[in-house]
Amino acid sequence: MTQVNIVFLFAYGTLMRGEPGWELMKDAVYVATVSKHGLRRVQFMDYPSAVEGDVTDSVVGEIWAVPVKDLPLLDEYEGENYRRVLLDDSNLYAYLLKSDESEKFAIT
Repeated sequence: MTQVNIVFLFAYGTLMRGEPGWELMKDAVYVATVSKHGLRRVQFMDYPSAVEGDVTDSVVGEIWAVPVKDLPLLDEYEGENYRRVLLDDSNLYAYLLKSDESEKFAIT
């Protein structure tokens, strides 16, 4: 069985190129900029955040091939209010705002 050494991460905020967390992506490889359906943008303090939405919702972001070894650092950077999830019908992971936090900051 082949061991997976990378995961594909959908970055839509501070991990994108030129943003404050981008330096943590130094070993990652940029793949593409896309609009990912099924995610809904929310306002959480000063940080871009998203939660799972419906098919009419979408968020623009970047796809990165991230070494698995870097995931603990990215998990720590994103902090306790976010969770890394495998997006529905996708091979992409993303850091989404935890559901108990999202109700406080949802954009209606």
